[in-house]
Amino acid sequence: MGNTNSENYPMLTLLEHIQIRPTMYIGRLGDGSLADDGLYVMLKEVVNNAVDELENKSNGQIEVDLMNEHRITIRDNGNGIALDKLTQCLEVVESNAFYPTGKKSIGLHGLGLRIVNGLSSYFEVRSYHDGKVRTVIYDCGLLKKDITKPTNESNGLYISFEPNIALFKDYRFHDDILNDMLRNYSYLNTGLSIRYNGLQMLSFNGLADMLHDNVKSEAIYPIIHFIGNDIEIAFTHTYRSGSTIYSYVNKHYTSFGGTHQEAFEKHFIKTMKRFYGRKKNDAILYGLVAAIAIRVDDPIFDSSTKVKLSSNIMEENGVSIDTYIGDFLEKHLYDYLCAHPDVSSTIKSTIDEYK
Repeated sequence: MGNTNSENYPMLTLLEHIQIRPTMYIGRLGDGSLADDGLYVMLKEVVNNAVDELENKSNGQIEVDLMNEHRITIRDNGNGIALDKLTQCLEVVESNAFYPTGKKSIGLHGLGLRIVNGLSSYFEVRSYHDGKVRTVIYDCGLLKKDITKPTNESNGLYISFEPNIALFKDYRFHDDILNDMLRNYSYLNTGLSIRYNGLQMLSFNGLADMLHDNVKSEAIYPIIHFIGNDIEIAFTHTYRSGSTIYSYVNKHYTSFGGTHQEAFEKHFIKTMKRFYGRKKNDAILYGLVAAIAIRVDDPIFDSSTKVKLSSNIMEENGVSIDTYIGDFLEKHLYDYLCAHPDVSSTIKSTIDEYK
């Protein structure tokens, strides 16, 4: 039997653990050619925090600029981080000294920035707050520069980072992936202005805008769009093969779906079958292009990259996600089909074609 003395089990700091086990925090490392590569997860952590900060700000704006293939910057016009708490927020895991800690937020309340810090060979943060700016620069989590000056710039946070090429070998940020990612943020945060390399992304119709931009002239009937408390759904049918369903939780894209997407598919079929008096599923989902977004208290995901929702309830002691989505569709979808016989007739004809 081996020696079980405590000295045989070295204690790692958070920074050491992030650097030794980066895939536990950001999933696959990758070279930037795929949307789920780690460097985009790092960017999402920064943008997620900015979105949380700006959620209730009427003139919220986030500017993202790709400086070169390896470095990206993000600037928001939120409140910034209290200057005396800046390094604490970027280094200490117990600190939640900035950004809201609401249960329906999408950021990790500062932990995400510590991850970005630890995995970047260059990580610069400027906090603009009440006429001053404090700038700190890190190299792989180690503080290299810390300076505070007066400023005339508005409050907010500026972050520039360059993933460590020793981990992300031969990587580069891809413009098309960044464009799609940031455009999704605009759909999910109506009224929030996002500028990417000077191009403004702004949506006022949420998921309906997203589907419109994705299906364009392919839609067989006008996009149907429902918005409720903590839920938004949009859909149409096309002549595409199979179905395409985009799902989001707390404004975060769940590329692998999860309990909310499963509930949507289940109850969409159930409601359609009831309305049209069908006994079989037939081809109800065939050609469907849909998007569903819900907001859940303290969501649980199957991994740290948050690509699949595992939560079963909307909130503590609340209804199940399955019931919540089912009740919403049962009312809104069924009522809509009753009130729009021209659309319901078109949907029936479309489904019949695929039988």
